[in-house]
Amino acid sequence: IDKSLQKLPADRFISAAEFASALANPSFSVAATAAAPAAAGVGETPRWSRMTIGLAAVSALLLVISAWGWLRPGPEAPSVARQRIVLGSDLPSGSIFISAAVAPDGSAIVFADTVGGVQQLWVKERDQAHAVALAGTAEGDHPFFSLDGEWIAFSTDQGLHKVPRRGGSPITLSDSGGGPAGAWLDDGTIVFFGRAGDLIYRVSEEGGASERLLEFDDIQRGFAKATALPGGRGVLFIGCASFPCIQSEAWVLDLRTGEPRVLVEQVGGAWYVSTGHLVYVRRDGGVFAAPFDLDALEISGPAIPAFDGVRTFQGLPDLQLAADGTVLYVAGEAMVSTELSEAVWVDRTGAESRIDPNWTIRLVANGGLSLSPDGTQLAVNIIAEGSTETHVYVKRLPDGPASRLTFDGSQNIRPTWSPDSRYLLWVTNRSGKMEVWRKRADGSQGAELLVSVERSVYEGMISPDGEWIVYRTDDVAAGSGDILARRVTGDTTEVELIATAFEETSPALSPDGRWLAYSSSESGQKEIYVRPFPKVQDGRWQVSVDGGTEPLWAHSGRELFYLGGLGEMIAARIETEPTLRVGTRQVLFHDSTFTYTKNDDHRYFSVSLDDRRFLLSRPVEVAEATSEGELILIDNWLEELKDRVQN
Repeated sequence: IDKSLQKLPADRFISAAEFASALANPSFSVAATAAAPAAAGVGETPRWSRMTIGLAAVSALLLVISAWGWLRPGPEAPSVARQRIVLGSDLPSGSIFISAAVAPDGSAIVFADTVGGVQQLWVKERDQAHAVALAGTAEGDHPFFSLDGEWIAFSTDQGLHKVPRRGGSPITLSDSGGGPAGAWLDDGTIVFFGRAGDLIYRVSEEGGASERLLEFDDIQRGFAKATALPGGRGVLFIGCASFPCIQSEAWVLDLRTGEPRVLVEQVGGAWYVSTGHLVYVRRDGGVFAAPFDLDALEISGPAIPAFDGVRTFQGLPDLQLAADGTVLYVAGEAMVSTELSEAVWVDRTGAESRIDPNWTIRLVANGGLSLSPDGTQLAVNIIAEGSTETHVYVKRLPDGPASRLTFDGSQNIRPTWSPDSRYLLWVTNRSGKMEVWRKRADGSQGAELLVSVERSVYEGMISPDGEWIVYRTDDVAAGSGDILARRVTGDTTEVELIATAFEETSPALSPDGRWLAYSSSESGQKEIYVRPFPKVQDGRWQVSVDGGTEPLWAHSGRELFYLGGLGEMIAARIETEPTLRVGTRQVLFHDSTFTYTKNDDHRYFSVSLDDRRFLLSRPVEVAEATSEGELILIDNWLEELKDRVQN
């Protein structure tokens, strides 16, 4: 300190480094510099006051502290650590990607698990040994965190909700959700998916009206797993050509312009990280990072491999990536469960028998199947061999060949028969949007256009008397799936049968053509209703309770079959004289594991001529829940990424 207080700069330390060196040197001496004060005459007034010396001492001490801060080794980069962890019960393939999330700071993991027959969300805090059930999240799935990590958003069949991470009552944000996990943006909004993954919405984090951003028709893809870009600039999401997700890409949706575009093909998951990179997982389980331009929303340089060995299921990775670089993934191999299905008969007790053991097909989840009115042929949607296109095939039952009927367009779905079994109707995008076309079932004549309107059409059928064509517009645009009709000949003016703000789908006419059954979301969930046809304004009866989709009349006209809210096959007794009355509802068989192919927008089953058996499809081999593959947590993975980028 004495040396530091010398008047002449030459007598003081020339740098903080020299000062620090002197402090650490036991042999350092200030004898020469101390002689000057000693020579002063006794009784001579000191030149510095006590306060001055005190202030100088404090200054010197601050200098020492500063020097220590300058000279000590800089903070080391956080170390990257990998550890094996366990979450709840054995989680099935795909559940980490679909049903789990990591807090932005890596301090907690939320996941959906079923314990005691009840599915709900569980939270595993980093400093706690066990996960804790999150109250109020029964039947919840697809969780994701708010940016501060204090809220968890999740989906149920009733919509999109949020709940405090530390516990509390859930809050419903929108009744339009229910689909795969969304993203919490830093502009105070949430992007999320519709129940079928065919629509992207945005809503305030406080709730309110939902804004439609993108729909299936815009890119001919279903949507999965949104992740946010900084500044509310946009969102990343995965687009799937069909389910199983046999083709998928990483997309970006520009929230300023509303424009979606592909970033990387054959990718199952994508995240933006603070290093300025797009991190994505290929369908084979390899993780890559590519520089990403946030202004242009495009990849700005070559990708580098980051690591591999991530288990994927149907192309989607069992991996989550938090904002701080925490990675949660399942180490394993790429898994592609069988994409093949088979047609089966299921009787009213649930007993099952295969129709043709030698016939398997690649079904389309958004498609349908239909038994001809004479019971001899089956029309079904199949993904064409070596392609992602979907086409209509006709199979002679029980063991005849399946012949391809359609060849134009990439989507040919939802076939229905003419009453005489001679023609097939289906919807197709062969002209650029979904329309209803018709062709002879034996393929002997060309196809003809039946219905083309301003909106896309996703279902079409001919009335039993052959006089009307009934069709349904898409269920994601304005109007939410209206049911309309026009006469086949004569006055072909379009008639609005059911056109509301709700979602109406799956029109089905009774064998005598007097009654129209359909599914509607007007109560908040889909239920089955019946109206007179074509004078639909003359009455309305609700048939189902606790949910209902995919109505189909029995050939007798005395029963209406439909799927209940838990996937069970239900037969409702119907009396039509002197007026319509709904009688008993009998559960015929349960499908609690959802083994059979279903589609709540269009019927995916038929019934035999005697009303005793149902024609359904199921996977040849149902993918079982698996515990194979270790669940790995990586701390500070971004440091590893930085090293890879630099090297």
